[in-house]
Amino acid sequence: MQTDDVIRIHQALCNQAQELMRKKQADYTNGTDDPFRNFQLGPSMGVGTVPSGIFIRFLDKVSRLATYIHKGRFEVNESLADTVVDAINYLVLLKASVILEETKVDLHAPKTD
Repeated sequence: MQTDDVIRIHQALCNQAQELMRKKQADYTNGTDDPFRNFQLGPSMGVGTVPSGIFIRFLDKVSRLATYIHKGRFEVNESLADTVVDAINYLVLLKASVILEETKVDLHAPKTD
């Protein structure tokens, strides 16, 4: 395998991750355009933050990957590619949530053109 092969794998995984994020956002945002809606339940109850919720979900994937590396298989019906794509998406959401916090953008404010 050469660098170009790894770049092609990277591109394919990123394409899969983007498509999966679109689909999951439709499921988890309840028709809103708030990509963090699913992670706001904890903070709304005084437990953690949006970034900490995202990070915990990412750690679930890391734990699953550790099991895969140790046992050579998953105990759940999820492929290695599925787990990697989910991890990519959690890291993207984590970065986006940090950007949001740094810029203090209000996702619920009316849009102006």
